[in-house]
Amino acid sequence: MSLSFGEKEIFTLSDYQKVSTIRVFDFEQVLRKKEDEPAKMILQIDGKKDVTFNHAVWGPLNKTIYVATTTGEILIYDLQGNIIKEQKLHKEEIFQLFLSHDFTMLVTSSRDGHSKILNPETLEEVRVFKYGSKPCRGAVISPLFDDRNHQKFHIAVVGGQEATDVARMNIEGSGFEIQLYSIIYEQKLAEIGGHFGPVHTIDFSPDGFAFATGSEDGYVHYHQLPPEYFTKKFE
Repeated sequence: MSLSFGEKEIFTLSDYQKVSTIRVFDFEQVLRKKEDEPAKMILQIDGKKDVTFNHAVWGPLNKTIYVATTTGEILIYDLQGNIIKEQKLHKEEIFQLFLSHDFTMLVTSSRDGHSKILNPETLEEVRVFKYGSKPCRGAVISPLFDDRNHQKFHIAVVGGQEATDVARMNIEGSGFEIQLYSIIYEQKLAEIGGHFGPVHTIDFSPDGFAFATGSEDGYVHYHQLPPEYFTKKFE
């Protein structure tokens, strides 16, 4: 079960009897309610029986919900529970979605080893980044992409093979590193190691001067970007 917050609402995802469900609640009511008082549900969206919802994010103005599925599709729901757009973007399941703070870029990360930047309105592919032959489990765009003083049009990508498969199959280069790419040129700028298990999540600090990663090895790593990252010109 995962949890995501909107400005006034929250929605949870669950998998019950092989049917994924999105439930939307009144967040203000949840905060005000008594301990034994039930939460007020605004909307419930039931998925198809053969599709599991992996992750979801709010669209612009909280008027839509973008959902990543195990079939490699992205579904866009309105707040009446209707699918207003659906498109298959990956060959295998999509683990996570990320929307830039200005809602101009939608980022996917998939088991097929790719991360894609999409146009959120049309779901058209804008950029494709290959993490490798291992699953890409998370991707995030630096919040400095539109900063006037330290503009960094960069994307950080993480992932890795399941730890059990690495041990069982003696896989080399399991792909636990963080990869930093230029969005403009689609070139790898840096590769950062440190984790000893699949990295499942990554996010930048709001000011873009640091980022944190969470891994199956049980550790959260906090990475502060060095001064030369801001003084040296990285495209």
